[in-house]
Amino acid sequence: MNLIHMASKIKPKYKNKVFGASCLFYIRLTEKFSIKLYGNKQERDEILYKQRVAHVCGIAPQSLCKVKVKKYYGYITEHADTKTGLTLGQLDELLYKMHKLGFCTGDLGAYWNSGLINGKPVCIDFDSASVGSGNTKKLKLRKKNGSKSGSKSSSNRS
Repeated sequence: MNLIHMASKIKPKYKNKVFGASCLFYIRLTEKFSIKLYGNKQERDEILYKQRVAHVCGIAPQSLCKVKVKKYYGYITEHADTKTGLTLGQLDELLYKMHKLGFCTGDLGAYWNSGLINGKPVCIDFDSASVGSGNTKKLKLRKKNGSKSGSKSSSNRS
């Protein structure tokens, strides 16, 4: 069964809710992937865009695709280990890279809104409470071939 089909079968229930400022549900699909669900499309799209920028820069989980589950808007994301916690060195490295990209990091710590993927520190929360609501138009995705992506006409902003 593919991930999109698995996501379509989800029945979000508030008793299983992982509380967050924006993400209404975080549901594990497989050992490697989960789904994040939000209350509206605009919020999901802005958060997903910031995560994709950070992923290209090596400091966020990979995001696969957008999904709609019942009345919720979401996306499938790589799952990070959030139980181990970051060392102070890993946290400093992550904070430095995020600041260099223009993200605020007031709600990021060794045991919250961060995790590890293959031993590498990543930010897992890109809502405005965690990384700010700054001007995301300044953030530019770069494809591996070096061409820019991420403008309003880009397929990444659908």
